[in-house]
Amino acid sequence: MSAAFDTIDRTLLLKTLREIINEDELRIVQFLLSKTTLDVKINGTNTTQLFTTNVGTPQGDSLSRVLFIAYLENALRNARSNETPQQVLPNEIIYADDIDFVGTDPPNINDIETSLKNFRLKVNVDKTEHTELRKDREDCKLTKKVGSLLGSKEDIDHTKHLSNVAHNKLSNIWNRPDKVKQKTRIKLYNSLVKSILLYNCGTWALTATDEKRLDSFHPRQLRRILGIHYPTKITNQSLYKKCSETPLPPNLRTKVEALWTHSKAR
Repeated sequence: MSAAFDTIDRTLLLKTLREIINEDELRIVQFLLSKTTLDVKINGTNTTQLFTTNVGTPQGDSLSRVLFIAYLENALRNARSNETPQQVLPNEIIYADDIDFVGTDPPNINDIETSLKNFRLKVNVDKTEHTELRKDREDCKLTKKVGSLLGSKEDIDHTKHLSNVAHNKLSNIWNRPDKVKQKTRIKLYNSLVKSILLYNCGTWALTATDEKRLDSFHPRQLRRILGIHYPTKITNQSLYKKCSETPLPPNLRTKVEALWTHSKAR
């Protein structure tokens, strides 16, 4: 979707909410959307006076994303109702304003675009992709969805590269053990580097080879943080104990098992 939050028709939004929330909650939403104003800034300088807007929901407000989800679902229900028995939309995977239609036959994007226009929602045609998943084709594994590649091996290599980039950007911190305590450096690593490496790791289908590669990559980054270089040697077990860390593969298996248990419970 394009400028999704900015195109919401507030009248349609309130009409949608009236069917699912009580009167007091509806008044709170009306208060949030009332008397909203905008101004234009160029290079940080105001170029216009405030002017009133009656379209969209306030950016950055914690309630706006919930309102958009309810609004989008109503728009998609309208799209489904316009289908004929021979043209049923495939299953949907929705993440905020990013929608995937998954099925054996591609949907008619033009029909979906026309239907969503009734709700002032705009399909970003330039970013709309058609991906064909076939056993005899490997290129589909390089397709990116919500920041991750469909192929597990490809995505692992991708996140390893990104985490290395983030790791290198913090070299000034790793190289100053006299100024930054080890405990602080490990916290920074977990927050700014390791989090990138493990992004969407619950979707990976790990092989034994993948686990071994991750199990060597993780301690290599820790050694750089501690300033341990060849010919100095330290076992992985001693390294993990020194950093209060653990190997990655067991953590990943736990994450995948927890995700699977949660999905079965639902």
